[in-house]
Amino acid sequence: MLASLLALLLVAADTPPTSAPATASAATLDPLSVRSRVLANGLTVMLSVNRERPEVFGAVVVRTGARNDPADETGMAHYLEHMLFKGTTRLGTTDWAKEAPLQARLEALYERKRSAPAAEQAAIDREIAATVKQTYAYAVPNELDQLLGELGGSGINAFTTYDETVYHNTFPASQIDAWLALYAERFRDPVFRLFPTELEAVYEEKNRAIDVTGYELFRGFMRGAFPGHPYGRNDILGEVEHLRRPSLQVMKAYFTRYYVPGNMALVLAGDIDVDQVMPRIEAEFGGWKPGPDPAPTQYEVAPFAADQRLRARATPVRVGAIAYRTVPESHPDYAALLLARRLLTNEQRSGFIDRLSDEGKLLYAMYVPAELVDTNLDVVAYLPRLISQTFRGAERLVSEQFRRVRAGEFDDRSFLALKQGLLAAETARWENNRERALAMAHAFVARGGWGGQLQYFQRLRAVTRDDVQRVAGEYFGERRLILRSRAGYPKKTRLHKPSYPAVTPSGGHSQYFAEQRARPRPPPRVEFVDPDAAVQSLQLREGVTLRANPNPFNDLYHLELRFGVGTEQLRELDLLAQYLARIGSQRFPGEQLRRRLFELSTTLTVTAELDRFVVRLQGPQQHMEAALDLLADLMSAPQQERRPLRQIRRETWAFRRYERKNPPSVGMALRDHVLYGDKSPYHQKYGPRGARHTRARPLLAAWDEVQRYAVEVGYVGREPAAAVAGAIDRRLRFAAAPKPAVAHVVYPRHSPAQTTIYFVPRRDAVQTQLWFAVEGEPVPEDQQAAADAFGEYFGGSMAGLVFQEVREFRALAYAASARFVRDEAPEQRGHLLGHVGCQADKTFDVLDVMVDLITHMPERDDRLELVRSTLVRGQETESPSFRELQDKLRDWRLLGYSQDPRRALLPAYAALDFADIVAFYRRHVAGRPLAIMIVGDPRKADPERLRKYGKLVHLREGQLYSP
Repeated sequence: MLASLLALLLVAADTPPTSAPATASAATLDPLSVRSRVLANGLTVMLSVNRERPEVFGAVVVRTGARNDPADETGMAHYLEHMLFKGTTRLGTTDWAKEAPLQARLEALYERKRSAPAAEQAAIDREIAATVKQTYAYAVPNELDQLLGELGGSGINAFTTYDETVYHNTFPASQIDAWLALYAERFRDPVFRLFPTELEAVYEEKNRAIDVTGYELFRGFMRGAFPGHPYGRNDILGEVEHLRRPSLQVMKAYFTRYYVPGNMALVLAGDIDVDQVMPRIEAEFGGWKPGPDPAPTQYEVAPFAADQRLRARATPVRVGAIAYRTVPESHPDYAALLLARRLLTNEQRSGFIDRLSDEGKLLYAMYVPAELVDTNLDVVAYLPRLISQTFRGAERLVSEQFRRVRAGEFDDRSFLALKQGLLAAETARWENNRERALAMAHAFVARGGWGGQLQYFQRLRAVTRDDVQRVAGEYFGERRLILRSRAGYPKKTRLHKPSYPAVTPSGGHSQYFAEQRARPRPPPRVEFVDPDAAVQSLQLREGVTLRANPNPFNDLYHLELRFGVGTEQLRELDLLAQYLARIGSQRFPGEQLRRRLFELSTTLTVTAELDRFVVRLQGPQQHMEAALDLLADLMSAPQQERRPLRQIRRETWAFRRYERKNPPSVGMALRDHVLYGDKSPYHQKYGPRGARHTRARPLLAAWDEVQRYAVEVGYVGREPAAAVAGAIDRRLRFAAAPKPAVAHVVYPRHSPAQTTIYFVPRRDAVQTQLWFAVEGEPVPEDQQAAADAFGEYFGGSMAGLVFQEVREFRALAYAASARFVRDEAPEQRGHLLGHVGCQADKTFDVLDVMVDLITHMPERDDRLELVRSTLVRGQETESPSFRELQDKLRDWRLLGYSQDPRRALLPAYAALDFADIVAFYRRHVAGRPLAIMIVGDPRKADPERLRKYGKLVHLREGQLYSP
């Protein structure tokens, strides 16, 4: 629980002017071949070429985050991140000369409000509301998002951590000139327009965090771990009292101090020509004005006392944690520290901490390091067993695992496997452009530039077994923080909605917007997939098919067995998937099997789908046949073990309890209950009672039954298909006359005969969770382009109707979305599915807006070109990666396509008319009953008021889950 919170809440979703690596030896160790340069104004540029697909992931990173927030203005870095989507003096305004005095007046009003007596606050709020309403005559929401969308950009977003702020998205390689121009413009002369409505979005993001079970525990943990340091003092999302009195002047000062070229970096990874793109970067970004080094305040981080204690009552079950203060990524000991961590936890779950969970010695344990620039925390979060275990007993178990690392209880073979496994994990990251770019961005912040990353690579290869033992002895000692949280439910802070007027955009666009749209654009460059040429198919024997495609990057293979049966036929396969991942074979029982996989740097994972049971192996190619031998043992002679099943039962109980304490999770359970009834995954999945009554023998009988079905073997790697077929034939034994694979399973949905509201009360919910569904008709192939256009227009992005009307214009929610879903069965009806999570006192405002959008869709034909261009350009980044290729082809086949559907969709997108969007809406959405699903506080979402929207059905939370 604390582990998941650390992962969730730590993120809010080079100096030399040369392109040569620091040293010749470092150059040979650079897997990304990064070209780095510092412009004359101080901006660092890092580029990494990857020509697998015609796309680029681009980002601008700023070396600042919540760590640098003023103590009385927490949340500033994050709030500023939001405001840098609002445009500049040229972008996002129809007339800056007329808008500027109004923005200056707003700035002054917010300063007055900060010091005004309580009696004057309401009057100032009315002045703010009146002034911001005047800005609507000139402000143009979402111009940046629209332009990025038109050039085919996807994943347009940003994030703020304690130490960095990153603005990023993926875009077609053909559109790099336009992307560079837009990203250079957004930071040049930003205007923090629509300030009050965006503040509401920040409120909603804060509300969403408050609703996460354990949020207060996380904040208390950070305060205890970092007393007197911004990591402990500052909440990334901001303290409520600070959010209530924002300052435009403070925000401007923060931007001026930290958003200077010498404190920023531009990173690009993908299909780029470095020699061609560097002059363009110079032309666009070289004009940024240099500024002084921000020189953030340095803070001393004191060591923990011996067995320093922290107590709380903030979780639905008992939770504990032990934290050690360790070194940051720039430290010479960091590489050895990473290897020490892998002794404690790894992908094969053979680590000392992993075994505490898997062997049932703790209810659950997870290793969660907090990676921070000033200092790191190495944290083990755990749940003690329910009745028979004290905190003290659990702490002794966790402490013993650290002692084992300090004592060097690992041999040379294990150490070699540690290094090979870590190097394999690093290698796998570089297949992905996002991972490449964010690694460069993070190196700029945490390692002093890419040169620091190369030093890390060198140190990693040079680390010895003695280094690991030394580092463990130095950092995993008696000085540590011990957290104990007993069951309790802290009071949640609730924010109240202000009364600012909804945005009423003028309908125009900026001159800059028109100029950018008028730029000559290269034609789309789409790399179509030929299924027959891309993937080789071999029939190995009756019921066994091999599909193989090459890995052009590295020596890591991926192999999966897709058995032709799933949970629809054998419900217990859900538990079997968890069980198989924890047991061994008769030759290598229990932990021995995981130890063997660890030594091979190979992961084995098992998942159960509705109609397939999938076993996957991934690791270095040189170890594939040895891994197949281990899998063959698990298939033919699994060891019946009771302890793993007992642990699965305990975890099922704990996770269900945690899940039901989170209103967003309950909202998804309600959604699936309404749409699928007894076929909801929350009903089909085993609950605590079902797991308690399951025995090991029937699970292994189900494993035998699975292997009687036909199997499709998928392979991605460097070996020829024939060689892989030979290895499979030599080592794996399949049924002689297998049963045919079951047909693909897609559940039909239930649709109410009249608009119906399904309500689950949760008095502890800060936010209301609302889902909206409308059942349409089957979507034939010739309507797919219109379906995509409707989805993009209605809710496909930040420029869609739902996001703009709910968030941008009215500030009713942080996240608002909708999409038209076509299931993987052409004959199945499509459906519109929307979601909004909003502050409880905005529930009826959201209902009014969403119901009106769905039942009376606004027809704004001026957006057609945006929709059309977004769809056409977006296809350039839709080419599947080599790892995704077989899954993508399978999805296409299920949807009825024998060839790459983009061949037909591209001309269909280009020929779209706005009438096609309207016709699709009228056929599939208009005039149809809505299913409205709500989880919220009945004191705010008054059930009686809900009746005005349709028939009201009350549900109990327990009805949504299997027992």
